[in-house]
Amino acid sequence: MHLMGKSMKIFATSLNGSDALRLIDVPDWNFDRQGFYSFKNPVKILAGYIIHAVTVYDNTPDNPFNPSSPPQRVTWSEATTDEMLLCRFTHVNYQEGDENIDLEADGTNSRKKALVVKFYSPYPNPADGAVRSDIFPPKAEKVTCEVFDAAGRTAAFPCSETLMPAGAGALQFNLDHVPPGNYFMVLKVGGETLTQRIVKR
Repeated sequence: MHLMGKSMKIFATSLNGSDALRLIDVPDWNFDRQGFYSFKNPVKILAGYIIHAVTVYDNTPDNPFNPSSPPQRVTWSEATTDEMLLCRFTHVNYQEGDENIDLEADGTNSRKKALVVKFYSPYPNPADGAVRSDIFPPKAEKVTCEVFDAAGRTAAFPCSETLMPAGAGALQFNLDHVPPGNYFMVLKVGGETLTQRIVKR
């Protein structure tokens, strides 16, 4: 949310509505709170539960943060004067004891790595030109990203050993100069290598 956001609640409910699991409750939204947050411990949500996002916006003169005076019609977009709601969760298939893993503690293991969010798939995909991928390292990490075509030739080289701060970051690159086809984005961060396919239209 941007400057017209007032509150946010994120919760999960069972299919029959008999059980609810509160995940996030922000009664007084602040634009500066935008970003990525992790739970201290993974939250176990049973199969079949539905995740809901309920948000309130205030596009009136009573909102001191309203960027328009008088208020204007607002639609979804990325500018601060526009509005949006992105509610992203990362999930893995449950293993016994996952909810006891301390994601804030020092040290790591292979299971903890699977539970720590680092990377969201590139979008838009299929792409016409500009592509973006969001990265959320739990600590500052050096990031290398290279995009290859099906023959293994470099199509784009967004960054090499670039220090990405903890919390949130974004990689942006352009595929305008390459022909339509399949491409592979290879991301190296925190000792891990992640590969995602991108289709250029």
